[in-house]
Amino acid sequence: MKVITTYSLKGGSGKTTLAVLIAQYLLHKGHSVALLDSDTNQKSLLDWANNNQAVNVPCYLIQDELTEKDLNDFPNVDFVIIDGTPRTNAYVKSVLSLADYIVIPVQPTQIAVTSLLQDNHLSLLAEIEENNPNTQINVVINGATQHNTKEIKDVKEILTETGFNVLATLGQRKAFVIDYDKPFMQCSNSKALNELGYLVDKMLEK
Repeated sequence: MKVITTYSLKGGSGKTTLAVLIAQYLLHKGHSVALLDSDTNQKSLLDWANNNQAVNVPCYLIQDELTEKDLNDFPNVDFVIIDGTPRTNAYVKSVLSLADYIVIPVQPTQIAVTSLLQDNHLSLLAEIEENNPNTQINVVINGATQHNTKEIKDVKEILTETGFNVLATLGQRKAFVIDYDKPFMQCSNSKALNELGYLVDKMLEK
């Protein structure tokens, strides 16, 4: 079993949507998936799962600090997808510490990049890397109007210089806004499918 956690210190970055998209792509590829929602304030992932019964993915709310023992409740699941919460406390640390992959969506704006580069945020991620050297921390530039604009290149340069691995860029596509009554993998937007597939496949090949 592999654990993929979407996480961002900034609300509204698209982490819940990205968690849903990754889960649906993995299901589309024939994998079994379970969802955990650690954002106890918003509960967006849990709400999505409860309102989208057609996808039929179990989703649970994490009320307390997450432990390895908790993950043993999913012995026959290929992937556990966790929607992180925008904090840097012990609760968040417990969630991130169990991840094989941490995916941080960041919008190509000054406020989003500044939030990502806050000292307390960088310290938390550095501690996760030190304690769990096999954990992959990846940044996804989310909501780009175009992939190769100067704006995107500048954001990539800043993040790379800070030591982040920029995994991929997701476009500003309507297909990435999940409808409750239409699973993403039923959409006909091949560009969106290709973008998401590239992101997930590139992450898992490492």
